[in-house]
Amino acid sequence: MRIAHISTQYSWRGGEQQIYYLHEELSDKNIDSIVLAKKNSEITSRIKSRGLSLEEFSFRSAYDLSTAWRIKSYANDQKVDLVHAHTAKAHTLAIFAALFGMKAKIIVSRRVDVPVKNNWFSRYKYNHSGVSSIICVSEKIKEITGERIKDSDKLCTVYSGVDLKKFQNIERGRLRSQFAIKENYKIVGNISALAEHKDLPTFLRTAKRLLAEKTNLKFVIVGEGEERAAIEKMIVELDLKGKVILTGFRKDIPEILADIDVFLFTSKTEGLGTTILDALASGTPVVATRAGGVPEIIEKDGAGILSAIGDVESLASNVKSILDNQEIRKSIIEKGFQTAKTFSKTVTAEKTLNLYQTLL
Repeated sequence: MRIAHISTQYSWRGGEQQIYYLHEELSDKNIDSIVLAKKNSEITSRIKSRGLSLEEFSFRSAYDLSTAWRIKSYANDQKVDLVHAHTAKAHTLAIFAALFGMKAKIIVSRRVDVPVKNNWFSRYKYNHSGVSSIICVSEKIKEITGERIKDSDKLCTVYSGVDLKKFQNIERGRLRSQFAIKENYKIVGNISALAEHKDLPTFLRTAKRLLAEKTNLKFVIVGEGEERAAIEKMIVELDLKGKVILTGFRKDIPEILADIDVFLFTSKTEGLGTTILDALASGTPVVATRAGGVPEIIEKDGAGILSAIGDVESLASNVKSILDNQEIRKSIIEKGFQTAKTFSKTVTAEKTLNLYQTLL
């Protein structure tokens, strides 16, 4: 079995983390797995540092026909059995490669909490005969995606996974030390791309609401993105300067989570929410919105507390209950860690491998 994963992103987000985990797990199982990644991207450097199989491509756009031809030629020459497209751009390029004569079957991963577009090309590429399976990261995404899929048997759910070992034996104090946060202050944090769908304005409004009752709080947003300027402006408008810290992009997420007292996740759309899994694995209690597949992590075993999307009063109340009630806090942490075990990257890889084997 020879698997080629297509990763078209330059930056590092949850999807790229999942590609890396899957590639790593399959390689450790002696499965012939390779990532076709964008040149000089974050994932290429990480794959190289791990010594895993990699082929670099330009991926200038979804309609980069020269790259699609190269994918076709590579897949046919290397006798690739399955091409796993992990992004919308990768999916489009794989379809063009199939039209150019690529023999490999195509698998598509769907991670976003929005319907497939109702235009001719979107319907065509999702229902193309070369697409053997569409992997959705949650049942909610499967439901949403299924609205445009003619053959529902192609749809399946494989949850994203987390590396539990990354969160073991982590020393606390790095975040507090770096940003001079006093020991008597509690830290409420969010880790995400600074993107519109993450709804960080709701995070800031919740911070404002909490600070009206508790002054010994610091709020930390970890990540980078196109919404940074708008977030900085809103911090000033809400008089939160000095109370909200923007750390930028960080690679030391386990150390960051170790210092966070409550993980506040405010997305309005979300495929699953893999940073929630990181928080659960680190023993950080979670307050989150009912976006996309998030309830599928939280609700089954009470691994956190959920609020309606955009409900500042509820979010603030739930954060406060965790900060003020040690019994609630302890219970959520214990349930959260047990839940994280069921979402391990090993489980994700095994389920994905089972699908590959079934298709072949």
